[in-house]
Amino acid sequence: MHNKLFVADNATALIGGRNIGDAYFQVDPNAQYADDDVFVAGSVVRKLSATFDEYWNSDLAIPAEALVGSRPSTDKLARQRRRLNEHLQAARQTAADFLKRAEQGDPFAGIIAGRLPVVWSQSQVICDGPDKKQVVKGDTGGRLMYGPIAQAANAATSELVMVTPYLVPTAGEMQLVHDLRQRKVRVRILTNSLNSTNELSAQAGYAHNRRQLLRDGVELYELRAMLGNSRGSGQSAQMSRYGNYGLHAKLRIFDGKKLYAGSMNFDQRSRRLNTETGLIIDSPDLALQTAARFEAMTQPANAYAVSLRSPGAADSGLLWRTEENGKAVEYTREPSRSVWRRVAVRLYGLLPLDREL
Repeated sequence: MHNKLFVADNATALIGGRNIGDAYFQVDPNAQYADDDVFVAGSVVRKLSATFDEYWNSDLAIPAEALVGSRPSTDKLARQRRRLNEHLQAARQTAADFLKRAEQGDPFAGIIAGRLPVVWSQSQVICDGPDKKQVVKGDTGGRLMYGPIAQAANAATSELVMVTPYLVPTAGEMQLVHDLRQRKVRVRILTNSLNSTNELSAQAGYAHNRRQLLRDGVELYELRAMLGNSRGSGQSAQMSRYGNYGLHAKLRIFDGKKLYAGSMNFDQRSRRLNTETGLIIDSPDLALQTAARFEAMTQPANAYAVSLRSPGAADSGLLWRTEENGKAVEYTREPSRSVWRRVAVRLYGLLPLDREL
């Protein structure tokens, strides 16, 4: 289960790629993840809420009490509260105090006050059924959300923009991208670099397809772990100096008119194994906002622009172009903060793991 959904009173909802954890809210001094959410109101909220009910009432859902041998003692609860309080106090010593940010009320306060106007549009809820594994196998009928996303991508006539932390496409998805490029549709993708990724096995799966994507003319960007410019990153310039920054958002923009936001990565795990949920939104305004974030995150100070050194050569090496301290920099070897990470990716790349990534 990879779904991410927050619903309040069947009246408002948040949907996107964000998990619950310090790193996903830019308050962890050791690591931060770039995520995007859509704030939702109106009739579509009940449709999102219905997807929760479907999972909650599924035969596959087991009450947590059934997995707990006994209730924790009063002393154990007290110890856990002390640990949580110590964690909170430590967090307040870093660059970000989450409680202080929450008390300020933004961005919700800005929505209520009208400083951040709500964009009204039509949207489509897409969600895998909880029995996805059996549906993929063909053992039962059911709902899969991949179809509507693929249809929207295949219908693009000018541009497909994609943000995905893990880029491990199937052969069919590689063909879809190839067909788009044959029709002169511009394809731009932002994903994690070897430095920013938190999943080295997924990075190995991505490396298998990187050259072919470039040969097809895809414009490929890899996010840097240390940002040169925090604009569009979702965090302060102060937090950008801490730890490791990584991509976790899952977005698609179709022809600058439609937007997909949800939990589904462009990888084989999301296609075959994980259950996912999301929205396809008919809104040029929101597509434009998302495209502006993409542009900010793919600036040379924040990302590597990846290209072929010798585009006509079958075994061409790669180039990583970026900007460091205001100066253009070019790497002919994949940037890595340790030799071990390079070695690990090469070892993972020898294994037949792509269907699991």
